[in-house]
Amino acid sequence: MTAVVRFVTVSKNTVEICEHFIGFVVVDDTTGKGLYETLLDILKSTNLELNNCRGQGYDNGSNMKGKNSGVQARILKDNKRAFFVSCSCHNLNLVVSDAGHSSVTAELFFGVLQRLFAVFAASTQRWQILKEHVNISLKSLPETRWEGKINAVKAVRFQIAEIRDALQELCRMSQGKDAKLRSELRGLCFEIESLSFLIRLVVWYDVLQVINKISKALQCPKVDLHTAMNMIDGALLQLQTFRESGFETCIATAKKMAEKLDISQTLPESRTPRTRRFFDYESQHDERPSDPMKRLEIEFFNKLCDIAISSLRERFEMTQNVCEPFSIIRNSDNFMRLDRTQILTKSKALENYLTGEDENSDIDGRELAEELESSKAYFVAAGMTDLSALVMISHIIDKGLDEIYPNFTVTLRIFLTLPVTSASGERTFSKLKLIKTYLRSTMCQDRLNGLAAMSIEHGICNELNFSDIIASFANKKSRKVPL
Repeated sequence: MTAVVRFVTVSKNTVEICEHFIGFVVVDDTTGKGLYETLLDILKSTNLELNNCRGQGYDNGSNMKGKNSGVQARILKDNKRAFFVSCSCHNLNLVVSDAGHSSVTAELFFGVLQRLFAVFAASTQRWQILKEHVNISLKSLPETRWEGKINAVKAVRFQIAEIRDALQELCRMSQGKDAKLRSELRGLCFEIESLSFLIRLVVWYDVLQVINKISKALQCPKVDLHTAMNMIDGALLQLQTFRESGFETCIATAKKMAEKLDISQTLPESRTPRTRRFFDYESQHDERPSDPMKRLEIEFFNKLCDIAISSLRERFEMTQNVCEPFSIIRNSDNFMRLDRTQILTKSKALENYLTGEDENSDIDGRELAEELESSKAYFVAAGMTDLSALVMISHIIDKGLDEIYPNFTVTLRIFLTLPVTSASGERTFSKLKLIKTYLRSTMCQDRLNGLAAMSIEHGICNELNFSDIIASFANKKSRKVPL
């Protein structure tokens, strides 16, 4: 188990969102209770109080995010202000996974891509033939990272003709040698030379491109929930627009690719009843459109887009609920558009939201409303409108206004502290693979955490004065008796 702490620090009149590695812990009990007790031990060993926690974020494991016995539920019982935010990158990954299982046609597409990679990666000679034809090599499909499949899709999307040529050359070389390989190669050529495959290739690339870009952007530690939700809303709008008019564009692109491959630009008119049942076993009776293009749109494209849109809304509903009480300060445009009564109402609601079990709140709602009213005029006079939470608090600290707007500053810091993803924790595991190799299999836990901290927090490590550290170490370990 890895632990990472996120906080907002103010130094030299600058505001910075920081995420720092605490350490690795060996976990024997992986249940919600066991992980919860381990987390409490970590906080105790680092002199961190659970009551001071204002956010918690994990992956989507049931033992972590479980509503009843998960770690987040147990922590919320002790501190209801430790708001749980599910990892946005994991949620986006599950959105693509849901879309990938929307229909049989969608699932079989990735099977063809994996077969393409497997047939060339089976030997160095085949891989050399592939490299002679393409600039971007084929990629294996990740088992869990669905948005990462865009690398495999991209390699085929823009090099379909070159890959076809490599398959044909390999097929000629295997003539009279390996009948099984020759049969597989001809089958792959038949698959990728169909207009149906080209349409699915273009559709999947467009969908994965939207999700993958947002997933990469959200992995930055300095991203806040306001920026994250804006990105998610943008992705939702893109998918909705794609659902309405994207299929015709994909068909036009696929036909241009088909023209380049010199293959048919139409879909087969019909299939035999037995084959139709194989490709569409969900249908109980044959009421599908007779037009094969319309059938592909309904059974593949519409299903994929509808499930992706509904999954995107459902999986980020919890994050939206956490952000809702902070809506008044998510950007300056929110409270600038409200009148005094509305600001007071929302400020009081936020005060209640930030009230703990001891009936003490982090802010005073009435004073926050007064500060927002005052800062409204200040931001307008300064020509600053529609600002993010990070920009607002950076300006307040830079101008020395934090004593004038204490409740506003505290509220902004709490909001920026809320985690967006667990990407920093995932990165620490990547470092763990590099540090604890088979050559260091007997390394003790303290040494592992020390080496990991030096590697992960290398920015802080580079600022240390090693001469002083060496001198201090030498004094402690010296066996000479001072005279």
